Amino acid sequence: MYRAKKRPMLVLSGSGSPVEAALRVGAARHQTNPTILAAPYYSCESRWNKEFVARIMRCSYSQYMFDILPGHGGRESILRFDHVQPIGAHGEAYEPVGFTLADLALDLVEQQFRWFRTGVLAKDELFEIRTTLLEDG
Repeated sequence: MYRAKKRPMLVLSGSGSPVEAALRVGAARHQTNPTILAAPYYSCESRWNKEFVARIMRCSYSQYMFDILPGHGGRESILRFDHVQPIGAHGEAYEPVGFTLADLALDLVEQQFRWFRTGVLAKDELFEIRTTLLEDG
């Protein structure tokens, strides 16, 4: 049973290599069922401090990333890397909407996610993220 608010998310990983059927016999499903890693988006329209959002837009925090989502009326949203979670890689857990990141956007997400995970971000990477987001935003 899934009890969660339906919200946009960004899939950060695939489900990995499948486990052979012979190795799954007798195993608990949670040990072998495929999952994906996903980061949720939260709408900026609800209770976000405007100065805080402005700082997120300037890449002041590794765990937050500003975005404008397609298919949601141009709604400004915050991607939260600190809320990444595994979800089942099956149709009941999520609904694909058909949007994919452009290569540059994917590079920026990967750089910022690496910054969040490791705490390390090269000076030129932060500059690239900030300038690209501010130019396009």
